[in-house]
Amino acid sequence: MRHKSPGDLAEHTPAVVGTGLVTLDVVINSDVHQPPRLWAGGTCGNVLTILSYLGWRAYPVSWLNEDTASEHLIRDLSQWGVHLTFVSSRPGGSTPIIVQQISHNTTGKAFHTFSWSCPHCGAVFPRYKAVLASEARDCHPD
Repeated sequence: MRHKSPGDLAEHTPAVVGTGLVTLDVVINSDVHQPPRLWAGGTCGNVLTILSYLGWRAYPVSWLNEDTASEHLIRDLSQWGVHLTFVSSRPGGSTPIIVQQISHNTTGKAFHTFSWSCPHCGAVFPRYKAVLASEARDCHPD
């Protein structure tokens, strides 16, 4: 029986390239005094992270801004093994931020809210900017 080389394994590992909502999720637990937790999120970001965890080669196509939010987002995607080949950070890009607040109602039942604005000052966070078709055409996994 022939042993598979790393190149053979990469050929047989499923790959996915996705574009869509990739965000920095800022999760605040309103009932616990702790700093907000920062994670990659968004529909596309979540699906690609899950597929990477399950052994797929996952490649988001995203155009982020050069800011602290993009640094946190990229760090979290990287920790889950998501390939960042097609993620760029540059002026004019956008790093969407969604604030998720976890609270409890009067009966103690937990509930979750989402917001596109700062809970302290009300400033609106950046939204998703689609990648141009001309830039996405050449995005194919190695």
